[in-house]
Amino acid sequence: MIILGWILMVVGSFWCIGRIQNQGDMYRSFLRVSSEKGIFFGIQRYIKTEFILGFGMGTFLLSLGYFLVYDFIPFKLSFGLLTCLFYVLSCNIGYINITEGITRRTDLSMTEIKYPFLSSIIPLGHPMFLIIVYVCLGILTFNI
Repeated sequence: MIILGWILMVVGSFWCIGRIQNQGDMYRSFLRVSSEKGIFFGIQRYIKTEFILGFGMGTFLLSLGYFLVYDFIPFKLSFGLLTCLFYVLSCNIGYINITEGITRRTDLSMTEIKYPFLSSIIPLGHPMFLIIVYVCLGILTFNI
């Protein structure tokens, strides 16, 4: 069982890393679906895709492998991974909004136009809802 646990941890880790790297495409898909069928359908599709089939499955595999090897479920690891997911999603939202013209050029500062990557990693340009989500998840990571 220990070998199966290690295999599940490796597969779950790669699954989570792949889903974190895929957040830019997920945001573009969200924009496309929400413009066609509405924002609530876009949010529903994102949650269904990401938490059931995507990142949730990777976290489940990682936690199951950890449970098989060490006999407890790593809640700190799960909440830390979710914190990383929402922070990377926020950074990708800022970067895509700046570089792909979703935010009008007249609403951007010269720093954002010149250095889109640097201005997308600081939380000032992130959506407020996502800031609240990843701060709460970060607090849960360190307080559980």
